[in-house]
Amino acid sequence: MKYEKITIHKYKGIKKPLIIDFSKSNLIPIIECGKTTILEGLLAFDRFNDNNYNRRHIEHIQNLYETKKSDILISAMISYNYDKLKTDLLKFVEDESNNDDEDISEEEKQNFRNYAIPKIAELKNQEKVEIFRLLNDFSYSFSSTKSIDFEDKLCKEIVRISPFMLYFDDFRDDFNGYVKITNTEEGEDVTTYLWYKIVNNLFEKTNPEFSISTYLNAGDQQKNILSDVTQYLNSILNKSWSNFSLEKGTPPVVEISKIVGGKLYFEIIEKIKEKGNSFQKSRHFGLKERSKGFYWFFNFIMKLHFNPSKRYSRDKDTIYLLDEPGSYLHSTAQKNLLVVSQEQKVEYICYTIK
Repeated sequence: MKYEKITIHKYKGIKKPLIIDFSKSNLIPIIECGKTTILEGLLAFDRFNDNNYNRRHIEHIQNLYETKKSDILISAMISYNYDKLKTDLLKFVEDESNNDDEDISEEEKQNFRNYAIPKIAELKNQEKVEIFRLLNDFSYSFSSTKSIDFEDKLCKEIVRISPFMLYFDDFRDDFNGYVKITNTEEGEDVTTYLWYKIVNNLFEKTNPEFSISTYLNAGDQQKNILSDVTQYLNSILNKSWSNFSLEKGTPPVVEISKIVGGKLYFEIIEKIKEKGNSFQKSRHFGLKERSKGFYWFFNFIMKLHFNPSKRYSRDKDTIYLLDEPGSYLHSTAQKNLLVVSQEQKVEYICYTIK
């Protein structure tokens, strides 16, 4: 599955249909006004990001140049190998037919089969399919009009098995050096926050038996869990540091501190040795007290390796949406970013330039 082009229709400040053509190059610079709007419009096509990035890409999306409410569409032309697509979609239909959800009747399951199987057969003589997302109600369809439920369900599955999108912005989702891991306000659910999901992913990748939840209930084992997670994080940072060549020498050590006030803190630990002393002293710094380049690097690596938008381990291709990486990375680091992206099986990179 490959995205050939994505067209943005009347999204926020975009007046006329705007086409991002992926077929010409896998590296696409966006230079004109409204650069971030374009990236967010691309992101809005992928429903698997709907609850990420503070939902700013799918809220307040009405066209700013019109007083009347209009349909806001993001459409994608997707190319595919029919045999692979057929296998994936028929398995999906079969899984839906065997769904034990009591809210779905046997008649509904059969009606979906009656719709989906002929529709899948129609795709045999095509090499591409265009899918529309109507952002007014977030539904998908094979045309620019509102879809029926069965059509929406089948289109969602096609989007799911297409390359997913990862968005790296200019710190508007500030990490601030801590993540809330316990609810401190009435009605709060910290598990829905992006950075909670990222850090929870870090725990799980350190050890499949780890999670923020297991850490909170680990009692005397909390220190050991945190030590393992910290060591794993720094191994990832060390390896990536050499790839980016941000600064000479080894990267700063990042330490994850014990939970305080419902928050898990991340700090930079630097060892200093004074003249006349045989021992080293530790100095603690906040993440934002380092350079913007390091802060961008930390954000990028965390989102790259532990991003919850990576829906399944079998996902292969990715579209990177980078908002002005040149503002924080010197030329060597920007060049190495492309190398790292290739290693991570990135399909396309869209990036904005001032």
